[in-house]
Amino acid sequence: MLDLSLGPDALFLQFSQTRRNRIRRAINCGVSVEPAKSREDISAYYAVYVDWARHRFLRITGEEQFQEEFVAARKNRQLLLARHKGEVIAGVVLRFFPGGVVENAANSSLQSALHLRPNDLLHWRAIEWAYAEGLTTYGLGGTSLFLRQFGGEVVTTTRHRLDLSLFRRHTVDDWMADRVEEVRPYIPQPVVDFSRSLRSHVKKLRYYCNRRSE
Repeated sequence: MLDLSLGPDALFLQFSQTRRNRIRRAINCGVSVEPAKSREDISAYYAVYVDWARHRFLRITGEEQFQEEFVAARKNRQLLLARHKGEVIAGVVLRFFPGGVVENAANSSLQSALHLRPNDLLHWRAIEWAYAEGLTTYGLGGTSLFLRQFGGEVVTTTRHRLDLSLFRRHTVDDWMADRVEEVRPYIPQPVVDFSRSLRSHVKKLRYYCNRRSE
């Protein structure tokens, strides 16, 4: 959670050196960020979302439903788009309460454009936008290394969920992920790489099984 009352300049100084360098790299590479303003902008982001979801073997929302979700929530949603040479290469969806908290709700980017660091710049522009709108706190929505490098405070949250999946698969997956995070600093890098590869194959298998069942 970032305290927006400190102002963008002060928050920028709290970023890790890596994060600041990558934001500058994105700017120097000609990446720009602006709010989505039209149905065409949302369609351009939808193409990025589809590419992102396919790389992660996730179920893809239909474009019409995708469009409707933004229209229905336009009073408390903002979509920021990162462009390079006029092409949308990434986007971040912000969910906010006027005068209160803004939250990183979703993020998608083209795999082929990650070297331009659009996601680093998107969050920086999100902070600037939120501050200008009078919002008080920016919730990054997680504690991954990428997000922690923006600084701020890690705040514990509580979630209640009824897991109806077979053998409570979601609960088991979350428990295993928590245990891995606890011991990650002590795991040799080759083992970490193998684990990531295994998870990718499992996701791919689930994706194709779901496709066949449809």
